[in-house]
Amino acid sequence: MSDDKRRGKAPEVGPLGMGHDPQIDPFKGLKGMMAGIMIMEALAVFLILPTIGKLWDGKYASGFNMTYIAVLAVAMTVASFLQFRSFADPMNIVLQVLLLIGGIVVHPIVFIVAVLFIAAWWYTYYLRGHLKQRMERGLLPAQHVWVDENKDSRM
Repeated sequence: MSDDKRRGKAPEVGPLGMGHDPQIDPFKGLKGMMAGIMIMEALAVFLILPTIGKLWDGKYASGFNMTYIAVLAVAMTVASFLQFRSFADPMNIVLQVLLLIGGIVVHPIVFIVAVLFIAAWWYTYYLRGHLKQRMERGLLPAQHVWVDENKDSRM
């Protein structure tokens, strides 16, 4: 909650005022970015399979470990297509926790991948919060223009 809301003051607005609701959803691009991060994470998790299978003479390539990583990677692949759903945020958090658990149960190399992608998710959610703040203050350019969809743009 911002300081202005706690003090009972109106939130600070941009120089052009509050503006209208954006004609184009600004969160649509962010959800696309989240889908891209999830599919990259799924690929990285899939690549853990040959790593633990070949390195260390296959010591960590037990049936449980390989199945855990494979199922997690498939779940992340499916989750990348579900980023526009209302349950996407809790789903993303659960998948990150499962990946961290994989770092404890399967091999520490999984933990390294988990930490890298948790940092990417943290930054994505930070950007989403910043976008919400800017939208509340009327600072998005899309809040101050209106595109006539019926107008023919050809000359």
